[in-house]
Amino acid sequence: MSASVRPLLWCCFRCMRAVTGPGTNRYFTRRLSSHRRALQLTDGLRAHLSKLLQRHKSLVQRATSAEAHQLSEEAHRELHRELSGLGQVSQLAGELEGKQQELLELNQLAGEAEVAALALEEQQQCRRQLAELEASLVRALLPRDEADEHSAVLEVRAGAGGKEAALFTAEMFDMYQRFASHRGWQFETLTVDTSDSGGCKHATASLTGQGVFGVMKASDPSPC
Repeated sequence: MSASVRPLLWCCFRCMRAVTGPGTNRYFTRRLSSHRRALQLTDGLRAHLSKLLQRHKSLVQRATSAEAHQLSEEAHRELHRELSGLGQVSQLAGELEGKQQELLELNQLAGEAEVAALALEEQQQCRRQLAELEASLVRALLPRDEADEHSAVLEVRAGAGGKEAALFTAEMFDMYQRFASHRGWQFETLTVDTSDSGGCKHATASLTGQGVFGVMKASDPSPC
């Protein structure tokens, strides 16, 4: 079953930025950037993360031990399924720890007059990367919805603004097509209602691929 979503709310700023060119509508980019949410690890999530990392370490040891060769085919599949699920969490946690260490080193460099200016600039970039990594890790820790693997129907509709709104809607629809290609999804245009100015008043498309609805369902723009 497909799920209908509205485009401006379900756009991922980081992925969209990766596939849009220099001609991207600046208002669109600013609006997405201004709505990004900071997802942070709470004490409860940190405790949950610690347990998952211990479980991942235990599974890695089991998978590389002599015992793994004695497992049944079903048990072997289950072992690697769980390993695959925890692999992303372990990788993100490792990247986050490395970036935190990098920030500590930059904090020390900021106290040295010779490199203070450069260190301060790199500190800002490092903090942004830390926030993105932490948000990605939080999302990876949240329970997955079975519907996350479903396809979706995308709908774009021009609002008030006449010609400008129609042109903006056409540009947004094109950006979503590139976004789908960037994610490796199939993008099939279903309907398009063009305007006299060459813009788009209304359009729909079918998005099919791995994890489509899980990416598109978020109610606020945020990184994936």
